Amino acid sequence: MRLTLVKTAYVAAAALMLSGAAGAAERPIGEVEKGGMKISAVYHQGIVVEPKNELYGPDNADIYLQADVHALKNNPNGFGKGEWLPYVTASYVVTKPGSDFKAAGPLPPMTSVTGPHYGRNINLAGPGTYHVTITLKAPVHNNFYRHTDKETGVSQWWDPITQEWDFKFEGAGK
Repeated sequence: MRLTLVKTAYVAAAALMLSGAAGAAERPIGEVEKGGMKISAVYHQGIVVEPKNELYGPDNADIYLQADVHALKNNPNGFGKGEWLPYVTASYVVTKPGSDFKAAGPLPPMTSVTGPHYGRNINLAGPGTYHVTITLKAPVHNNFYRHTDKETGVSQWWDPITQEWDFKFEGAGK
């Protein structure tokens, strides 16, 4: 009897964990390699974040928009392959073609079990196809500087990068 209760508890805990994982499943938007970086955009259902303020958006948002920015091999700015690029100024604009909908703002730095990224919760205008533009400005815009001498210097920071993708949103909770 006790063994059955323990097994039932394990099964219930696993089901609970899996249901939470399914709700937070990443949905890819797009990916590109530019400026020695791999830039990818994904979204999840809205996610509870800290601190609770306007910058990170509402916990009950339709989606959590996320931009992942990692160095490629031989990154010209001194980052190792796969390393997250800190101090990037990331921003987004999301529109819904055929409507007046527009959401825009910063994608502040954040971390989760998948590692550091840039992201925030946003509300959309219901199911449909959306267009997202993500702009990345180099860390120098956040007072993160570089060596320029012959022995230890790295390449000049990149000009702002703007990347656009379309994605389909089926509705909150789907």
